Amino acid sequence: MITFIVNPLSAGGRGQKVWSKLEPILNEKGIQYAVHFTEYPAHARELVKTVFQAGEVQAVVAVGGDGTVHEVAQDLVGTEVPLGFIPCGSGNDFARALRIPVDCVKALERILTHRPHKIDMAKINGHYFVNGAGVGFDAAVAKLSNASKMKCWLNYVKLGRFAYAANALRMLSSFRPTDVVLTIDGERVPFSHVWLVAVCNVPYYAGGMKICPQAAWDDGRLDVCIVHNMRRVTLLSNLTKVFSGSHVSVPGVTMFRARTVSVEPAERLYVHTDGECYLTTPVTMTIHSNALNVL
Repeated sequence: MITFIVNPLSAGGRGQKVWSKLEPILNEKGIQYAVHFTEYPAHARELVKTVFQAGEVQAVVAVGGDGTVHEVAQDLVGTEVPLGFIPCGSGNDFARALRIPVDCVKALERILTHRPHKIDMAKINGHYFVNGAGVGFDAAVAKLSNASKMKCWLNYVKLGRFAYAANALRMLSSFRPTDVVLTIDGERVPFSHVWLVAVCNVPYYAGGMKICPQAAWDDGRLDVCIVHNMRRVTLLSNLTKVFSGSHVSVPGVTMFRARTVSVEPAERLYVHTDGECYLTTPVTMTIHSNALNVL
């Protein structure tokens, strides 16, 4: 049996609308399925645990955004139960990276007809993430965006991905860069005047920002982007380059690849994983190869 975990409030209620399109298709095809709806943050993970306790599971399909995928994937790592994804969030970076159609009917057809394959997962302080983690400026922006009424309105009019960019401009005037020591595969590397450290399993985060253009979900490595020693005006003038990945050639942007990355800033900073901001530094991130089955 396929189990669907639906976030009905994803992207301002789009999750509920998507499920209303999928349900009759499943019934028409005679697919055996169960559906559960999330009601509060972290509920998706609780539902997955309940599903496993109830008996045999053929697959678990997340219907929502990257936050829903993040929660559902936690307890699928290391099992043979595959994850499916119907994207209906504001960013959908996991779908973008794995070329999952944004059309919900096409995404469902892919789930029903494709074989599972293994992808890497990254772990941070005991939790997994599917896309990327960010420390510093981008985490502060994520925290602001998630609490912003503007994001809710933009989601409603299907422009939710621009909430991050708008809040980045708001945060730019108040955020203060700090010194950071990175430990990259055991080697300590100091950086001064750091704006952000992004550690990614896929190229995208924050709704299509190609922060680590060379990142791949099956290469056994984390890609790391550090923005440092950059004037505020320079950061602002180069901000749009991150959507194409051309920011990597800008002075003050340093890229690494590693299996393990630790981040120790001079002062405590916010950390986001897959767009959710619930951690602070210091943090250590490791890659786990072939850890998750995905349809």
